[in-house]
Amino acid sequence: MKKTFTLFMMSLIVIISKGQSVLTQWFWTVADTATFTQASVGSGTLSFIGNVYGGSAAKWASGVKTGTYRLSTTNYPMTNDSSGSTGTVFSTSTVGNYGISVRYYFKNNSAASRYHRVKYTTDGTTWNTFKLNGSNAFIDNVTSGGNFQIDTVNNLLSDSGNSTKTYFGRFTLDLSSISGVDNNPNFKFFITPVFGPGDTAYVPANAAKTYLGGNSTNACLLSYDSVTVISQSIFPLPVTVSGFSASVFSAYAKISWHTANELNIANYELQKSTDALCFITINSSVANNKGLCNYSINDALPTGTSYYRLKINSLDGKSNYSNVISVSNKHSDNLLSIYPNPVLNSLTLIHSRAEDKAFIKISTADGKVITNYAVAKGATQTSIDVSHLQKGNYILLYENKGEAIATKFVK
Repeated sequence: MKKTFTLFMMSLIVIISKGQSVLTQWFWTVADTATFTQASVGSGTLSFIGNVYGGSAAKWASGVKTGTYRLSTTNYPMTNDSSGSTGTVFSTSTVGNYGISVRYYFKNNSAASRYHRVKYTTDGTTWNTFKLNGSNAFIDNVTSGGNFQIDTVNNLLSDSGNSTKTYFGRFTLDLSSISGVDNNPNFKFFITPVFGPGDTAYVPANAAKTYLGGNSTNACLLSYDSVTVISQSIFPLPVTVSGFSASVFSAYAKISWHTANELNIANYELQKSTDALCFITINSSVANNKGLCNYSINDALPTGTSYYRLKINSLDGKSNYSNVISVSNKHSDNLLSIYPNPVLNSLTLIHSRAEDKAFIKISTADGKVITNYAVAKGATQTSIDVSHLQKGNYILLYENKGEAIATKFVK
């Protein structure tokens, strides 16, 4: 008996961007310890985790000119203590906003940690490391000779460890693909120094110096300016997408969604990923632009977890994304699946990836071979015209890599 597992369901209001906008921004215009935690644009606050403290301090000699001061933080842990658990938290609501990214200017002094990491929370308490994939983080090395770098393996941001200078750079992190960041009253991000990769101690920003925790003279200082939360989309488009779900039927997934109030929508692109970071479009469905619409797509599943999202494109060229859903296929790669079954005129067979000389054979229930089909190398699903078959029960055999497996279908 075929088993169906409905794994995820959610609702969302889709919006279309009319350009970037600053949602919240922190910059410092006065040396005031009483107000430096409040956002200068929008509504937000900053706070500290651990024994770290800070305040507005003298402006950097060159570079950013948003304000007349900067945020300077100190009293970081000793060299072998508390990696990734102390630092500065920036909090703001993203309610009504979508496609969120964060941008900040950052500088560490010679005695500070060379490496830092960014974490975020969508529930206000649980911190998640922002995973760098090579396309969701951008660094502008503002000072001539600066060399901040991105380590996608360890999810670290670092400077070059230059023996004579430290620099400041502008970091932009794109969080638009992370489920829960959009339209969230509890969004926060946390910038924290960490040990060197594979090490159990902080590595100094200046390779010729020594890391120094605490708050003594020349101790570790991390400084910030123009810390900004950016929204790509703030204007709603009247289309409601609900019931975005994925169900597993043997070796394929059925992805479904329902819409209401479609207006000027061009199409829906179904995108797939194996790591929830890098997505490719596997199908495009033209929008009906009617009151209530239902869409579904069947997709062959490899063993393991697959991630899906919708890219919604409007007729004026703007786009937005749904949240990400996932399905897990724990079945053997050798299982077959036919749909629809019973079949009318055409069937689709979901099968393991075909090698050279893979083929499909269709026989009657008593074993009489009716036809053979060659399967394209690399294919994981094959469509077959069976309109010529008489009504009845049939056996379909799939042979690949010297192994054969059979299943039944009804015409």
